[in-house]
Amino acid sequence: MKKLLILFLLGSTFAYGQRNFTLSETVFGPRSYAPKSLFVQQWIPNTEAFTYIDSDFKTLLSRAEQNNWQAKALLTVADLQQALASAVPATEKASINHIPLDYSWIDAHSIQFDLATATKNYRISYHIDHKKANVRAQVPADATNIDFSADFSQAAY
Repeated sequence: MKKLLILFLLGSTFAYGQRNFTLSETVFGPRSYAPKSLFVQQWIPNTEAFTYIDSDFKTLLSRAEQNNWQAKALLTVADLQQALASAVPATEKASINHIPLDYSWIDAHSIQFDLATATKNYRISYHIDHKKANVRAQVPADATNIDFSADFSQAAY
């Protein structure tokens, strides 16, 4: 009787637990079951949140514990381009077509990144809440081995 019960329990789980795959599941299946990649992940300082860039590199997204790890857009390329227009001189023709991959967090509200133009390289800070960009430092475009002071007031190259 015990053998019959065990055989019945094991047989029923194996019989209903497996099924045949369809053609689309075998060809496209591995991509649909794989986890999505998050590009350029960074923790926001002194918070329970992290940021990453979406797959088309046009939006900086944030996920925080306080909103159950749901994605929230912090910055778009259009916002960044508009802020750069007021921070960098118009003669430099600063253009950006994706979120900078070298961004880093200064504090919980500001990021910094490098921007190269035809004549100068800039270190830009961007305040997420105020949507304002500031030039922290600038050096000639042909400068190599650039090293900034802690407050970005001086540069050696």
